[in-house]
Amino acid sequence: MAKRKSMAPVVISKKELLQPRMEFLPLDGTGAGFYVRDLGGKSLLEYKELIQEMEKEAGGEDLNPAQGIELMTVLVFLTACNADGTPYFLSKEEAEMFANKSI
Repeated sequence: MAKRKSMAPVVISKKELLQPRMEFLPLDGTGAGFYVRDLGGKSLLEYKELIQEMEKEAGGEDLNPAQGIELMTVLVFLTACNADGTPYFLSKEEAEMFANKSI
């Protein structure tokens, strides 16, 4: 049986641990865009609760287009960030302007 290489444990710093996992999201062929971070913890719970609330309101039917746009707006608000991980939009209302923009 082949032995696996033993990897020495690497302890990351608190700063590295708290840095959000994110990637750049280009909006068009010019390279313009913004960063998005993973949903986690409270943000993920908030988003899941919103989806459940909307599904309950829909009474078993598919969500309507307005609800879909609302979900998209909340998702963009919760995940869009600057390169340093700080929120891209300062408020949900500001993120709603994004929902009205044609990309």
